[in-house]
Amino acid sequence: MGILDTFIFKAIKVKIAAHITFFFVEHRLKYLRQVIENLNSLPHDVTIFIYSNTDLSPFVSQKNIVNKIYPYKKKGVLGYNQGFWNRVGLTPLVHPYYLTWENRKIVTERIEEFDVQLYLEDDIAFTDQNLGYWLAHKDACLRNDYNPGFLRIEYAPDSRVLLTDILRWPDKIITLEGKPYLLNDDSSYCGFWIYDRQELKKFITTKEWKFEFDGLGIREKSAIGWNGGMMSRYKGTLLPLAKDANGELQLSSSCLVHHIPNTYINDPVHCRIQLPITVDIF
Repeated sequence: MGILDTFIFKAIKVKIAAHITFFFVEHRLKYLRQVIENLNSLPHDVTIFIYSNTDLSPFVSQKNIVNKIYPYKKKGVLGYNQGFWNRVGLTPLVHPYYLTWENRKIVTERIEEFDVQLYLEDDIAFTDQNLGYWLAHKDACLRNDYNPGFLRIEYAPDSRVLLTDILRWPDKIITLEGKPYLLNDDSSYCGFWIYDRQELKKFITTKEWKFEFDGLGIREKSAIGWNGGMMSRYKGTLLPLAKDANGELQLSSSCLVHHIPNTYINDPVHCRIQLPITVDIF
């Protein structure tokens, strides 16, 4: 993408709704605040919906934040059968993981109000660089039935940058409308999703929107969006490539989102792949 294209995409102003689930844990407020700070730094009109079990206004009160409160308890004594207990008015006794599902009613009700909507876990650092990449590449990817993807990263104490979710480095390059991409055929999970209005309208008509699919836990089902390999929407998830100083193709840093707590650094399964990173135009 050329310099002129970059300016055009940065000049586009979009109306964004960001949806974040936050079950109140005081020490995690620092992550939530950083997520909010990143969203508010986007050069766009951003409304932030926070779905919590308590009033967060004493902690994160801003004009563009809408705090939606649901009476989930720390332990859901009635277990995982969310649908039945909600229907009989006993939501407070449902397992608290289902708090992550509450956003979808608001997303659907307000579908016409926003150009872009995204769902974020409460510790994902989504930046202007990420949004710039997605705006620039989403249309070409969607026209060809691909998902423009992201990767979660964590920073080790020795400054290494490590992947959290994929266990095998992708090795297949796909050229799409003249641009090279890496095909992520390992795992498309990245702790959040983002769609424009047109794509989201399609998503909310599907069984996946109603969580009628297997293979993930309650919280992960909410965060995978329509990107899962078990779903039928996309032919695959693509990651942008850019040339480094030597003219070699490397993964573009624009698709990397920081998992702020760096939780998995010493995990025996996760964070085994170290990233080569190149700087591109975003």
